[in-house]
Amino acid sequence: MGGTISARIALLAIANAGFGMHMTWKDNPNAATASGHEISFQSALHTVAQNSILKMSLPWFCYWLPIPHLWTVRTAFKELEVYIKEMIDDRKAAILGASERADEDDRSVEEQERYDLFHNLVKASMTGEEPLSDAELMGNIYIYLL
Repeated sequence: MGGTISARIALLAIANAGFGMHMTWKDNPNAATASGHEISFQSALHTVAQNSILKMSLPWFCYWLPIPHLWTVRTAFKELEVYIKEMIDDRKAAILGASERADEDDRSVEEQERYDLFHNLVKASMTGEEPLSDAELMGNIYIYLL
């Protein structure tokens, strides 16, 4: 029981502070999901965090067997990947938009940016000497989330 509570606290802290994602303590399975998604971000993140070792342990074809838990794990991993891709695209657009507004308004970009780990990862992936690909960025985000 204690491990579940501390894992939940860690997920909430990392998601809120590191990535600017607002999540609640309770994971409501009846909560509305984002358009085009099968499960909520919070459900996907929680399921992935609880089943990462299982995912690494079983071969890919096991997730197509008629075992409901494995289907849930497969769906959670797929959905988390889609959510992360969308978050990267949204943050890149926000960074580019902030840069354009800063040029127009003659204000510094720093005044308009968010300062969380996710923002810094995305910005670094766009401006570094060797920019990260989206796949590399997703891998880093996944590691930080879990």
